[in-house]
Amino acid sequence: WMVNSQRDSLQDFEAYVCRYAENFLRASGIQCRLHVDDEMPRATFDLASRRSLFLAVKESLNNISKHANATVVSLTIKLVNQEVLVTVKDDGKGFDLAKRDLGRNGLTNMMNRMAELGGRCHVTTQPGAGCKLELAAPLKPRDRFR
Repeated sequence: WMVNSQRDSLQDFEAYVCRYAENFLRASGIQCRLHVDDEMPRATFDLASRRSLFLAVKESLNNISKHANATVVSLTIKLVNQEVLVTVKDDGKGFDLAKRDLGRNGLTNMMNRMAELGGRCHVTTQPGAGCKLELAAPLKPRDRFR
């Protein structure tokens, strides 16, 4: 899917990520709530952007299933000003971001992936209050060779 040029639209990305999240979370016993744009444009979504964004979403779902003790995950995908915005929010135990284990790479990798594209990764969490991860990736990544 990821490298298939016949599946490079934003609609294809949205459909694939939603299907992946539902299947992954179902296997973990976590309810998945999807919030997507019913009229997502067929805009071309650059391979580097969709790959990095998908891998960040995948990592966030993996973290939730392993660490959050969540029962519900909300996944939102929308297009705003030529950026794909994905929000992954759980009702789990949350954590103190300032005390996270810097020896673990998950959050750092997500932040680096988004920064390399000219996008963003923002985490909002606190103990007892779940976690919200906001990812933004441009439809076309910035030119890294300038």
